[in-house]
Amino acid sequence: MNLLHAAALAAMMGAVVGCGSDPKTADSVDDPCGPADDVERGAVTAGEGVKTGATTAVEGTKAVGKTVGGFVDGGSDEAKKKWEEGKADTRATANEGSSETKTAANTKPCNR
Repeated sequence: MNLLHAAALAAMMGAVVGCGSDPKTADSVDDPCGPADDVERGAVTAGEGVKTGATTAVEGTKAVGKTVGGFVDGGSDEAKKKWEEGKADTRATANEGSSETKTAANTKPCNR
């Protein structure tokens, strides 16, 4: 075994030993909400994610439509302007939805 492998093995062994001797299990963690709460939180988070994806997709579709309309009305310069506006709107919608999804993921239903 070369020196590099020996050093890597020693570092991994130190990390495993250094993790502590008191591992946490599901029974040892104080969770007043219980496991049913985790399932509900997962469902709420998934629902928020789907809502965010759908809303963002609609906003992106509107951006494409505005770009085509801009091209018809004012040529490629107008189309580019409309595309940039639509891109900003889509990004804002996605960021807003992302915040709502993160909030849903980090909020336990029993604490609402």
